[in-house]
Amino acid sequence: MKSIYDVRLENLKHILNFIKRKDLSTIIDTEYNLLNQYLGANAKKKIGPKIAAKINTGLNLPENWMDTPHTLNQVKLALNSQLEIEDEIDSFNLLDILTIKAQKNSNLRIDFSVEYTLEDILKKYSKIRHAEYLLKTSKLFLIEGNSTKSFYRNGQLIGCSKISDIKPGADVLIILQNGDVAFSEFLYERFDYLNFMNGLKEREIFSKQEIQYIAPIDFVMMPN
Repeated sequence: MKSIYDVRLENLKHILNFIKRKDLSTIIDTEYNLLNQYLGANAKKKIGPKIAAKINTGLNLPENWMDTPHTLNQVKLALNSQLEIEDEIDSFNLLDILTIKAQKNSNLRIDFSVEYTLEDILKKYSKIRHAEYLLKTSKLFLIEGNSTKSFYRNGQLIGCSKISDIKPGADVLIILQNGDVAFSEFLYERFDYLNFMNGLKEREIFSKQEIQYIAPIDFVMMPN
């Protein structure tokens, strides 16, 4: 059984697949040389609760997130969902876009096996060049395939607002902790439960703990 120090170290190594070590030290306000002491075969330090908390806070992750085992893909999604990329730090290796896999009669899911860059998107959706400000204010999701559980179709590019203020009546994209994706209309919140109406006019209720990412949909765009 892994110790809590092993879990924290593995999570840190996963994070460093997407954020350069130098940038991470800046984000969590920790000296670069000190961060190095937690890594490597002959690491001199173990990641204690204070440095774990600094990583959680710096990356906008939930409290005690570093103490829970996560796969590489779970870390990728968590960073893409939570991290606000500052203009002065331009070297993050995060995905520019996430792909949503849609299959007939199956739940929609984030597909980590397909990766697109922003350059790919600009080629395929040239109209967005006339509104490039959307790229600064939106997270991008590409639909691949069709599903009876979604009214969005293959090839559509969906932009979700980075502003998390969600008002009743807003169309939203939801990513659950298990990776399932839902498109719904937000109705109201009550006792830490969010109520929605999906595209099939069915009521859905999720607790806040079930939801990893939620954002209002800004725009939907078809390819060239």
